[in-house]
Amino acid sequence: MPRELQITDFFDIDSPLGKAESEPRAEFDFLLKKVLTLVKDVVFAHSVAFFWANRDKGHMVLESFVSDSSVFMRTKRFPMGHDLCSKISESGKPELLTEVNPLSEFEMLPYYDSPAHVKSFIGAPVFFSQGAVGAAAKPVAVLAADSIVAGAFGSETLILLGQFTKLLSGLINDYTQKYDLLIDSELLSAIERIDDRAKENFTLQNVTTALADESSKMVAMDYLSIVLFDDKRASWMVKKVLNRTHDEYVPVEQPIDFPHSIAAQTIKNNYHSMVDAQSTVSLPRYHTGENFGTNGAFLSLPISSANKCYGSLNVERREKVLFTPQDIRSLKILASQAAGLLEILYMNDLIDEYVIIDEKTGVCSKKYFTQRLDEELHRADDGGTDLSLLLVGVDHHNELHERFGRDGFDRVMGSLAKAIRSSVRSYDLVGRVDVNKFAVVLIRTTANEAYLWSEKIRKTVSGNVIELDGKNFSVTISAGVAGAQEGITRDELLNNAVAVLEKAVTAGGNAVRVY
Repeated sequence: MPRELQITDFFDIDSPLGKAESEPRAEFDFLLKKVLTLVKDVVFAHSVAFFWANRDKGHMVLESFVSDSSVFMRTKRFPMGHDLCSKISESGKPELLTEVNPLSEFEMLPYYDSPAHVKSFIGAPVFFSQGAVGAAAKPVAVLAADSIVAGAFGSETLILLGQFTKLLSGLINDYTQKYDLLIDSELLSAIERIDDRAKENFTLQNVTTALADESSKMVAMDYLSIVLFDDKRASWMVKKVLNRTHDEYVPVEQPIDFPHSIAAQTIKNNYHSMVDAQSTVSLPRYHTGENFGTNGAFLSLPISSANKCYGSLNVERREKVLFTPQDIRSLKILASQAAGLLEILYMNDLIDEYVIIDEKTGVCSKKYFTQRLDEELHRADDGGTDLSLLLVGVDHHNELHERFGRDGFDRVMGSLAKAIRSSVRSYDLVGRVDVNKFAVVLIRTTANEAYLWSEKIRKTVSGNVIELDGKNFSVTISAGVAGAQEGITRDELLNNAVAVLEKAVTAGGNAVRVY
């Protein structure tokens, strides 16, 4: 009784083709192996192999093979030379050899580690056009087959092999299209993640961190840095670094030599640059005297919008493996997305120069508050009166951000602003000085008296019920109190308040500390 045929006789269920979401590379490898196996069976070959022609590196690179030989090459590549596979890749024409000279077998067929006693060879070019056609086209690969029988192949085999190379060209085209779609899909997801993180906490640090994280996922790299302009130090500086090795690399807050470095030239020219070895260029990557040395590939891209270049995104490999055009395209798109967000941030800063009220909370903007703080300090010095500063921070603000998002957190801050203003005098000054911090200037008030005011604010806030998105909850605050001594500067007073606020937070929050 004949065996009942099963689905496995017609379809490889466990193969990538049987999976709902198969990875393009796995599909290509699987189908390529199937084609090579079929070629071997049809032409009665001893070995069949598929080699990529890597002209940039001067190598024939083994992708896949099927063989009856135990001495088929164990390495993945061999140098292009006078062998038959290299000749096909150079000429773009097939080769048919009915009798292989045993003395020249190794030179003609270098894909064996030792003589395999091959008597016949046939090989055909595999084309994949990306612009060049006709005589200008160069093969991207070679399909090679051999036999241990002399005269095993003829012209009819060559015609048959041509049909298989057409099939392989179709597979390469299909793989390339699917790979490009996969990259575009991953790129779109990366852009969405950058935007989502910016919405959660729209700050310079968050945007640069998101850019670094997503860029490191898109391309293979060992080091990554982001260079931005530091207004306070009036210098271009390294603001973000990812180092996947244990080797020393450029540190954060390192000024770069402008314009005498590769990163600086990228910013100056607003165009990307790539070098395959640091020893081949005269400019340093970041600054003269940098003592971290690699001879790998270095790619620097501008972080630029249509109006301005905000810095450079730099990625580096320890090996001399150049970044591909697809790598450059992906990083350019991510850098451009980040540049658009940076442009909004800088525009907001510019607007804040002229705005005196924080629109989300109704209290003074940071710039206006610091200006008024200067004025009140001078007034206190001139009049010989006391003045104290309270710095109020929201406890567990990151959790609130994650729970309600940026807009929801701003509404929480608006509710807290009302509670703080209701707890101080009408002539005291209240301002929002950070995403999660308020500051209060208490006029004609000593530090000890300010402590009592801070406790009043803390209790008012902790008892305040906030309604948001159908939820009722309360939050707590921590406060740092600093009294103004005669002659103290604004920055000194703020630093004192920051120091004691950090102590209150470290103590567990919902507390007041006095400097």
